[in-house]
Amino acid sequence: MQIRTRAQSAWANTYERIGDLAGRHIRYGEPHEVPEVQSLVDRMHAMSAFLAKMEDEYQNARQAKERLRRLQERIEERGGVDGFLDGQRFDEEDRAHVREVIAELPERQAELHQMERDYRAMMNSQLAVLEDIEQVLTTGRTTPQPGRTVDEGG
Repeated sequence: MQIRTRAQSAWANTYERIGDLAGRHIRYGEPHEVPEVQSLVDRMHAMSAFLAKMEDEYQNARQAKERLRRLQERIEERGGVDGFLDGQRFDEEDRAHVREVIAELPERQAELHQMERDYRAMMNSQLAVLEDIEQVLTTGRTTPQPGRTVDEGG
């Protein structure tokens, strides 16, 4: 059993379809004799690398956002920044730095939230391309279908 994101599934289904039409040998890295087909295979490989990178960055952003949320909760539980710093082994310079970092938390969280939105927009764009390719491969028609969207689950 394979567990894939929607983007991974769309990519794999499209690549399999291309392999069905162009020859199974492309699945194993063998070049296709028709340059246009090989160009499509190369673009699919580039898209795969792009999707993997975006998924990694998205997961990293989500994890960072969660760490910031937990830190903010701990700060609030201790009555604010001063309560959080009480009992910690910081000199005054370190305390000042921690205060600066804590003051920037809302801005960092907003940046991470924007990264998540950007990720979903880019993934939606890639999904639309894959759906268009699949439609052309399946039906020969080039009229785009309404695309699916990526929710927070990826």
